Amino acid sequence: MRELRRPVTRLMVVVALSLVCAAAGLAQATASFPVPTAAAGVAGIVLGPDGSFWFTEGDVHKIAKIDATGAVTEYPVTTGDGPYLITNGPDGNLWFTQTGYVGRITPAGSVTQFATTSGITGWAIVTGPDGNLWFTAANAGMIGQVTPSGVFTPFPVPGPSTGLAVGSDGNLWFAESPFNKIGRMTVSGTVTEFPAAANSGPYSITSGSDGRLWFTEISGNAIGAITTDGVITEYPIPTASSLPVGITTTPTGTVWFTERNGNNIGKISSNGSITEYAVTPANSGLTYIAGAANGSVWFTEYSANAIGKYPGGGSCTSGPTTLCLSDNRFSVTASWQKSDGTSGDGKQVGLTSDSGYFWFFDSANTELVVKVLNGCGLNNRYWVFAAGLTNVGVDMTVTDTLTGTAVPYTNSVDTPFAPIQDTAAFATCP
Repeated sequence: MRELRRPVTRLMVVVALSLVCAAAGLAQATASFPVPTAAAGVAGIVLGPDGSFWFTEGDVHKIAKIDATGAVTEYPVTTGDGPYLITNGPDGNLWFTQTGYVGRITPAGSVTQFATTSGITGWAIVTGPDGNLWFTAANAGMIGQVTPSGVFTPFPVPGPSTGLAVGSDGNLWFAESPFNKIGRMTVSGTVTEFPAAANSGPYSITSGSDGRLWFTEISGNAIGAITTDGVITEYPIPTASSLPVGITTTPTGTVWFTERNGNNIGKISSNGSITEYAVTPANSGLTYIAGAANGSVWFTEYSANAIGKYPGGGSCTSGPTTLCLSDNRFSVTASWQKSDGTSGDGKQVGLTSDSGYFWFFDSANTELVVKVLNGCGLNNRYWVFAAGLTNVGVDMTVTDTLTGTAVPYTNSVDTPFAPIQDTAAFATCP
């Protein structure tokens, strides 16, 4: 909330609205959906081709899916330990890792398993740039390739590895937690390693929208990013000893991660700024995470035997006159009218994921500052705050794009804009 007419006024408005947020002690709302089978051992999760989130139940040998309403359907995997992690395949099916097998499940629930190396625990799995499936081995120096028809080929790497992702350079990138390294492998098997910080324990890895690979440091309490040239930057997580585990890049391009000990999910911007969201219930044992195009994120809760959801954003598309807030869930528009009958649309400038401002006549002259906050943890509402630096007529509309609910706010012509502090604005949680 800046670019106001006078520096002193700008500072006062920023501090005032920041204090409102801090004093409220806002909690972020998450939902938790129980898994039907007790002690299922939920772990890997991915958004499937049918729009459901598919996840593994490694302790009871099942694959399951959860729809948007929270309804869970489970499918048995009859042979082998696991399953562990899961991905979308090149053939429109889902593929998962086990000990000694890689499995395939159709969206209708039909399971086929392909033998790999006996005793090898497959872990992370991705579709490679060559159209085959690739997976890491958590207990051996190998990365495996499996064709869509089930033909298995092992490729040697220096040691056990966990996370796996395809980089923007068309190579496979993997995390070597025991050695504090990130590895890069071509589809022909050439390996290059890059050292991370000592005792950092790189664990899971994802390809970011900025061209870098992002990874969790399970021992270092940080999120790392590595360029395809091997330059690593590490960003500390605000919560101490949080034990970051899973990490993903959602369809909206946001990098999200889980904190097993911190009981938070977090998101990190390209400049390393981290925002954390507390998960309910406590001690849920967060493991892996995946996202949808509407900005929502879904995650596995191993200890709570549940699937968690943070609703995130909606379908707001930012434009010259449309401001998108709260992870693209809320859209804000504003129009102005003068006493001489002239009128127009306000031009928006985003500040943070929750706040922005509009100018009417000159881009250097801010007229309206607005903020949408998640107060679901306090009064089951989303809150709207706004401050106007004008006496022209203003019609502002805030819309929840997830539900279609719109709330209008009006300031009359030739009337000083009164502050808006609407803590009951949207009863659309979570």
